[in-house]
Amino acid sequence: GVKVLSETVKGDVKKFTLNQLSYPPTFYIVYQGYNDKNLMSDIRTFYDKIHPEIIKTDVNRLNAAVASSPSKIKIGFVSSYFRRHSVCKLWCNFISSLDPETFEVHAFSGTSKADEWTSKLSKSVSYFNDLGSTGFLLRNTPIISDSNLDIIVYLDIGMDTGSTLWAHSRFAPIQMALWGHPVTTGMESMDYFLVNDDFESDHGVDRYNEQLVRFDWLTFTFPEPTYVDSALSGSFSLLDYGVPLDSKIVMIPQSMQKFHLEFDDLLDGVLGLGDDVYIVAVYESKKTLWKDMLHSRFVEKMGKEKAERFKFIPTLPPEEFFLLTSLATVVVDPYPFGGGVTSLEIFQQCKVIITVPREQSVPALTKGMYVEMGVEDFIVEDWRRGVEVVERVLRDEEFRKRGEDKICSSKAKIYDVD
Repeated sequence: GVKVLSETVKGDVKKFTLNQLSYPPTFYIVYQGYNDKNLMSDIRTFYDKIHPEIIKTDVNRLNAAVASSPSKIKIGFVSSYFRRHSVCKLWCNFISSLDPETFEVHAFSGTSKADEWTSKLSKSVSYFNDLGSTGFLLRNTPIISDSNLDIIVYLDIGMDTGSTLWAHSRFAPIQMALWGHPVTTGMESMDYFLVNDDFESDHGVDRYNEQLVRFDWLTFTFPEPTYVDSALSGSFSLLDYGVPLDSKIVMIPQSMQKFHLEFDDLLDGVLGLGDDVYIVAVYESKKTLWKDMLHSRFVEKMGKEKAERFKFIPTLPPEEFFLLTSLATVVVDPYPFGGGVTSLEIFQQCKVIITVPREQSVPALTKGMYVEMGVEDFIVEDWRRGVEVVERVLRDEEFRKRGEDKICSSKAKIYDVD
């Protein structure tokens, strides 16, 4: 449909300046579980056609950059999330750790809510470009083009409209995307997509318009989340949400859009393991429609009795959230879009996470973390096996404890990775 629309657009179509236009987001497309390679390419072609002003390439400047041999490699990182956010948690430490004798590091920040994470990063790079309230507007592109960079790395294309707008242009000879939003950009301006080898399947390359580069390191440097430990000194009760004290708690602390229809079979199977089994998930209190839709779907598919044992908890402040996850007997990684930072924070508590990477249509982050730790007992091939392993973790305390001990003894391998 997008391709047909693009082909019908005429040259005299009315355009609005992208200094004012809210760029149409593609954030939710990846949650549908399809191979989005062709769709994303069609969408980007459509945007480029109706707004040719977003495509900028200074050939002379790029040729000069390639021909020069600077003493340092000039590398730029672009994000709207250089603050206390999953993107900064994953990569701010890495950016800060780059050798200043080798790299001249530039950060381009569209962050609207600067905090201590922003401040720390700004002091550790060669140049910190705070774009302020105007963000990644076209009129601000000279800020990056005049930096004469050798390499640009976009951390999260597609997560917001701002940096996505800049990414249509070429401001450096080499441009790369990381998996802050784990879907191909569809852009001809993007050369490489960077992932860890264990995050991708053998056919992962088929999902990307960019050249897929697979590393043997995790492609992030996540500081050990000691804030999780400090949060566990309080108390939290699920009784207030209708969960009896002696229940077996299966936790899925992920956003509502990750509860895909294909995930329902595993959920149904888990709730069928006994009347004492409860699934607990979180939802944004301002987005009750997601919750209500899911509850109606579960009642229709699983029956009212099972659906009533699926409990929705409104979004909690970080301290209470980690108290909530500490109550889990086991955690389940959703599909086709799984967990990332949440898995890193739950592994800090040594909790077992069941993951089904074959069913995931995006980089399988939890699986990659398990492989790095050398703990592969809870990586399963399909939802049926997932239900079986969940049951064993729920009913066999010794098995669960062995798994938790393995995670506890190995989890350091996934934090502060060099």
